[in-house]
Amino acid sequence: MIEEAFVESAQKSRATVKLIRPQACKKCKACQGPGKNEPFLDAENIVGAKPRDRVMVEIDDNLIAKTTFMFYGMPFLGFIIGVLLGHFFFAKIFNISYHEVYTLASAILASLLFYMLNRKLVRDLAGNINIRIVAFSDNQ
Repeated sequence: MIEEAFVESAQKSRATVKLIRPQACKKCKACQGPGKNEPFLDAENIVGAKPRDRVMVEIDDNLIAKTTFMFYGMPFLGFIIGVLLGHFFFAKIFNISYHEVYTLASAILASLLFYMLNRKLVRDLAGNINIRIVAFSDNQ
């Protein structure tokens, strides 16, 4: 995916860029972190861009699919595993008559555990995102 951006700062082969959001993205704010007004990214500077240059940035195409799975799929997977394990242990093994409450509690606990695991995986994934400046923008 190719996006347009402004170079905020540049050091040797790295640069910090601020993405220019397309009109369709103005209200979404899905790619910006909490408390930030604009999405800033650290990119590989292979064209020698300087601060205030308008450039084209290449972002890994699988990034959206990966982040969607990380933020929605992992906690959901944890919930389903928690339901299945909770039902198996509390209804089948311990033979508790009101096992639904315990099953729900184990599902919520498993979701929280998967969420905490997910936070670590996201931190590890953030260092492996391949973003690079590929060209100067024609819209100077």
